[in-house]
Amino acid sequence: MSTRYLTNAASTVLSMNFLLCRECGADTADSSYLYNIFSPLALVQSNQSLFGRHSVPVQFLENPLGIRFRVVTLSKASCTGVDQWQSDFSWFPGYAWKFCLCTHCGHHLGW
Repeated sequence: MSTRYLTNAASTVLSMNFLLCRECGADTADSSYLYNIFSPLALVQSNQSLFGRHSVPVQFLENPLGIRFRVVTLSKASCTGVDQWQSDFSWFPGYAWKFCLCTHCGHHLGW
């Protein structure tokens, strides 16, 4: 299975070439790892210009508790996966998820 990462836009800061942890400023992913995949469960999908690239998908998703997140998808990220892979409540059919924490400070970055 190929791993994809969802980054919560509220938990990361966009720098010139890297996504940074909003809590501590650590590099969490290179912008070259942005990955275009759309969720059929997205409340809103838009393409934005980020990192000098056009048409980067940003999606507004909602979890089963009603909490909403703006996310970008990545094919690779520097984070610590927590717990077991879960396929329940996946925003992307056929993909599993687990929590992704900053390797430097432990702040929640995404899934």
